[in-house]
Amino acid sequence: MRAVNFFIILIIALVCAVSCVTVPTSAPYSFADSGNETASMSFAQGSPGVHLVFFEDRVLPQYSGYTRWDPIIFPAGRELKLTVHASYNHPNSSPSRAGLLLSNQGIAFGMSVNLGPDSQNVNYDVVFECPPLEPGGSYRLSYRRTVPGGRNMLVLTNTNTGRVVHEQEFVVRY
Repeated sequence: MRAVNFFIILIIALVCAVSCVTVPTSAPYSFADSGNETASMSFAQGSPGVHLVFFEDRVLPQYSGYTRWDPIIFPAGRELKLTVHASYNHPNSSPSRAGLLLSNQGIAFGMSVNLGPDSQNVNYDVVFECPPLEPGGSYRLSYRRTVPGGRNMLVLTNTNTGRVVHEQEFVVRY
């Protein structure tokens, strides 16, 4: 009985240890020059989600392993030009299907294409014209999607006050 309990505890400990290792950790990354006032920005993950691709002419470096850049530090007090990637995967999207149908009448090729939800998916780079950030401020950029076929919005929120600072609509061409 003790051996069984020991193995159960060992398995639980291993599962916990492995899951802790595979959870992404966050590390800040700074685009600000030393001595300048700064503000931090986080980017909404998931679906819908948004992540930074470029800041003006600089590329966000790839992170290694299970680390992601969060928050990202930007210069405060001036307008910023960010290229972000907005993504949304419709929950009911299904892949197109193709296959052969064999019958006593012969062979037929069939294809099923789902144009509904798949055409609602978004995978798009957008230039976000960010207003000047307050020195010491903390912000979150998220992607908000209204009803299918509706508006696609990038929303900048001050996380200290919860107030929406700026919204920018973008058009997705299918």
